[in-house]
Amino acid sequence: MVSSRCFNILILALSLQALSGCNPSDGKSAEATLAKPPQAPAERPAHAIEIEVVKRQSISISRTLTGTLEAPRTVHVHGELSGRIVELPFFEGDKVKQGTVIARLDDAVLRAQLAKAVATRK
Repeated sequence: MVSSRCFNILILALSLQALSGCNPSDGKSAEATLAKPPQAPAERPAHAIEIEVVKRQSISISRTLTGTLEAPRTVHVHGELSGRIVELPFFEGDKVKQGTVIARLDDAVLRAQLAKAVATRK
């Protein structure tokens, strides 16, 4: 049922396409039609364009995003001794290797205590 209906629609479409290709005779021969020079396409209006010399310049691209950052690893730094820090050779965010000294404490108090202990021992 459906296939016969599709077949009929296909035959109808092919017939219409074949008939639309036929040109009704208006008294002109095919040679006269072919002998006409082709018409030039209508000219399009000109668009105004601007030209600029290319120059090197920096481009800043910024985005404001909302989110939460999580470090892949965290380290808790604590000292075995307390004291005044006299040197920090690194800045926050710098990469350091394990065992690297990241802070130096003032050891004047410790040296005084050591000297006192050595003196009392003798």
